[in-house]
Amino acid sequence: MKKLLLLIALALPMALLAQPNHLVYSSFLTSDTSAVVPYSSCTDSHGNVYVAGIIYNASLPTNENSYDPNYNPNGNGWDGFIMQVKPDNQIGWCTYFGGESWDQIEAISCENDTLYVSMSTNSQEDVTSINSLYPIRPAP
Repeated sequence: MKKLLLLIALALPMALLAQPNHLVYSSFLTSDTSAVVPYSSCTDSHGNVYVAGIIYNASLPTNENSYDPNYNPNGNGWDGFIMQVKPDNQIGWCTYFGGESWDQIEAISCENDTLYVSMSTNSQEDVTSINSLYPIRPAP
């Protein structure tokens, strides 16, 4: 089985972009990089970088501060994830994100210290906020 090499260059200041062959920071996201597919990243006003995408196993470094510490593929293969990387290159928090079926985070955006998430899902619940237009996925 071929391993996917996954490196992410995070938050390159414009001054450093002009310097050839200068990498500020790059890291593997989990202990099993063949299982992680990052789709989007953004940086907040505090210099925190957020990376989001899909993951195919339970290798995220979650903890008690995670929104959802449990991998929930339910036989469908993947779950969404969001990871915060602090300015000192340490993980601030990391979470799985989604419901009982497959979930795919496709884009994130940071504005005014709020994180906005855009995703596709086959889950029926646990992926919407309380006051959403459709809190439960409409039946097909």
